[in-house]
Amino acid sequence: MQLSERMRRVAEKVEKCDLIADIGTDHAYIPIYLVKNGVIKRAIAGDISKGSVMKAAKNIIRNGCEERIETRVGNGLKILGEGEYVDTVIMSGMGGMLMKEIMRERTDIIKNTSQLVLQPQRDIDKVRRYLHDISFRIENEDMFTEDGKYYNIIVCRNGKEDRYSEREYLFGKKLIDEKNEVLSAYIEKEMRKMKNVINSMKDRKEEHILKRKKEIENEYRIYGEVAACLTR
Repeated sequence: MQLSERMRRVAEKVEKCDLIADIGTDHAYIPIYLVKNGVIKRAIAGDISKGSVMKAAKNIIRNGCEERIETRVGNGLKILGEGEYVDTVIMSGMGGMLMKEIMRERTDIIKNTSQLVLQPQRDIDKVRRYLHDISFRIENEDMFTEDGKYYNIIVCRNGKEDRYSEREYLFGKKLIDEKNEVLSAYIEKEMRKMKNVINSMKDRKEEHILKRKKEIENEYRIYGEVAACLTR
């Protein structure tokens, strides 16, 4: 089965194990791929949308995986019963704040999970902070583009690590340390956008415009400092 670049990269981060839970599974493409490629033995594919779960169930049957992938309709990790633990939890294609809420609502599941594979669409820095708050260490990060959009994948597991600096939470310590080329391109693109906005404000004297200009200039400075780290 052919996966999109985003889903393929998420799937590649899952370690070989017995049971995973794919939260927000949509069409269940990732669990199907993992089962058919022998990465996992079984999967629970959950989604809050009954329609999505119906589509997932059809795909699962079409791919001959109905004995190994179970679908459930429900909100986040609430689809799992008390004491029903899994080896890996996958959450992809949703906002970071929603991921935080899902994890917070079932800390019992999260704390008994070996691996988390997370692909937040936004508020990535808040996800990084929350993982440290609940004593998860970030093992690695991936950043890539698909159809002109930037995506991050965070892979983590139980275990404390040192807190990050503010910039490391914003941009990802692992990505900075490895001088990730995609992160570098993203920062350059954002800096160009900020520079254009700053230039458009240069003749404005209104108080609220001056305040906003100062905020953007500060943000531009921070991005520039990280960009310099990536080129050393």
